[in-house]
Amino acid sequence: VTLRQLGEPDWAREVEGQILLWQRRFDQALAKIRPLLERRDDVFSAVAPVCIANTLADAGRLAEAEGVLAEAATAESERGLSARRAERQVSIAYLRYLQNDGRGARSALMPFLADLDNPDFLSLAGALLARMGDPATAGGVLTLLDRWPDVPVADMARTRLRAEIALASHLPAAASLVKAAALRSDSPLTLDFRLHAARTLGQVEEVNRVRERIATDPQALIGWEDWRVMGLFWSASCEPSGRAKARGRASRCPVEIK
Repeated sequence: VTLRQLGEPDWAREVEGQILLWQRRFDQALAKIRPLLERRDDVFSAVAPVCIANTLADAGRLAEAEGVLAEAATAESERGLSARRAERQVSIAYLRYLQNDGRGARSALMPFLADLDNPDFLSLAGALLARMGDPATAGGVLTLLDRWPDVPVADMARTRLRAEIALASHLPAAASLVKAAALRSDSPLTLDFRLHAARTLGQVEEVNRVRERIATDPQALIGWEDWRVMGLFWSASCEPSGRAKARGRASRCPVEIK
């Protein structure tokens, strides 16, 4: 209401869409925010595809989510926005990873690594490579993060990616590296990382703790400061395995690529 009174109907629409997404009213959320795709300003051309893809992914419609991001990536390329195009590609790779399409994830990711200029997206790209069985290439991504020495966001990204590489390489130090990385924040990237690490280390109680955190407090995954990080919102549909079984359905948390 306040946003409309301030003459910002598009932002009002965006916030209403987020509220509907938190409530898992996916079709209503999509209907609310789809008109924002038609905007051609610098704000909603960036925000709207992410929000719509998040909603589609969280509803389980991953192929549609990828289509929205692919169209956005093409538009970014036409506008010469190579870094933003690369971010869309990381998100597409994440969606393919969730579907166990390792080859497709790599093809979406590898040609665009050099264009990434955001520490979080670089760390997510490296994490995907590590999880898909390529810790050596993930180590190369780790070196790209060195362009931001003594920057807190980059420090957290490096710590997460080192732990991902240790997990993929089955190093004895993996558990301690995971602990150091997971304590830094409670962002979407960290929750996704904690869930993956707990599953890899066989920590059943921690898996259920993170699932519970994601399922009962989706606001943690849909924060304004993290709007650019697409794909992680699929995890917002996670439920602890016991609760999912009680409701007669399987858990919808991300699966690992073997």
